[in-house]
This record gives sequence, structure tokens and C-alpha cells, in this order.
Amino acid sequence: MEIKGPKDYLKLGDWNVLCDVCGFKFKASELRKRWDGYMCCSKDWEERQPQDLIRLPRERQAPSWARPSPPPTYETIAPVDPNVPPVTTTPPPIDGYFAVVKPVDPNDLPPGPSYP
Repeated sequence: MEIKGPKDYLKLGDWNVLCDVCGFKFKASELRKRWDGYMCCSKDWEERQPQDLIRLPRERQAPSWARPSPPPTYETIAPVDPNVPPVTTTPPPIDGYFAVVKPVDPNDLPPGPSYP
């Protein structure tokens, strides 16, 4: 003969089910659906954390005002050997402006260490 537990009784319109959390047997009318979809007993039932549902207003990403960046200034430095012409390059246009390249006179450079 089969041993019957405390939940093995007839209740019309009800049936035996297992709690999705603890696994104990209950009548279907004793279980409640939890926020995550589990059907659980009153001991395992818990409310959803209220902070899960907080919606903050969107943060405005743009600054209130801005100014355009000035075009960069490029300077060339004369090589150590005065017989070699200085290398100058023209950078590509930036925002519709051309960068300014200023040649530097080797005589204007501060004295530095001499290299062999």
C-alpha cells in the first residue's frame, strides 16, 4: 500500500503541484505566481525589488554651448646640418581650414648640445 502525505487528499477542482523553489508538494490553490514566473508557496514567495522598476529621465548629452576648435599651427624645425633643406609638410585641411605652417629660421633656435 502507498503511503499518503499531508497534501494527498481530495479537494474538488484542485490538484497536487510542486513548488518551483523548494520542491515540496502543495495544492495548486496554495501557490502564487512570483515576479520571475515561478509558481511558489507562501514561504518562498517574495515581492519584486522596487528598484528594478525605476526609470530615470534621460540625461542630456550635449553641452549647453560650445565653440569650434582653432586650426592647429605647425612649425618645422631646421635640421642640424644646414646643407640639408628643412622638411615641411602641408597637413590636410581641417574643418574647411588649412593648417598654418611657419618656417623656422635656424638662427632663431636656442643653442643646444652639439652632436657629432
